Amino acid sequence: MNSVSIQDLGTIPFFAGLPDRLLGAVAKASVEKPYEKEKVVFLKGDLPKALFAVVSGTVRLACQSPKGEEKVIDLLGAGRVFGESALLLDSPYPCMAAATTPARLLQIDGRALLDLIDTSPPLMLRLAKNLSQGVVNAVRTIEDYRTLKPHGRLARFLLDGRDDAEEAHAPITLPATKHVFASLLGITPESLSRVIRDLAEAGVIENRGRNVSILDGRRLAALAC
Repeated sequence: MNSVSIQDLGTIPFFAGLPDRLLGAVAKASVEKPYEKEKVVFLKGDLPKALFAVVSGTVRLACQSPKGEEKVIDLLGAGRVFGESALLLDSPYPCMAAATTPARLLQIDGRALLDLIDTSPPLMLRLAKNLSQGVVNAVRTIEDYRTLKPHGRLARFLLDGRDDAEEAHAPITLPATKHVFASLLGITPESLSRVIRDLAEAGVIENRGRNVSILDGRRLAALAC
């Protein structure tokens, strides 16, 4: 575990722009921890003790189906914050979190963070916005599952990735193994392979390993509607 500086917190969008005095207090309550691939961050039902932020790598949030199959709810890359809902509600985590790749996480002590929230409206507002964005994302995911076929779900993911990319034509790196990524999209790994092959053969995308380049954004956007 490593100590955390104000500069470290500043690299996380959730904390960027907050007053240095507040960041200093958060830094004192934080540690940076490495996680090997597949190491569990917390299990469903664990009591919340911290807020987490991804410094590097990818973390997945997931639940198990009645058959014991893992269903991926979200994949969190660098800069994402998670665990805030259980912390604020003082209730057990509703899902598990695990490192999908080797990762480094900031772990902010929950009790200290809640004390800071009591006297810091800007920090409370950040948490409220993060929770609200989570609700928006969840509603959109449910809508996609109900209205989009597998081709459309992959198209939506790729278009969102293009919007987030620093370079307009940069390849989009799929965030996890085929099995995990397919679970995120709500399809089987076999269906994901078929969808990627269909779009590549149609000249809509180019696929090289886990890197995907969009060749025809207009046709891809039509699939995502």
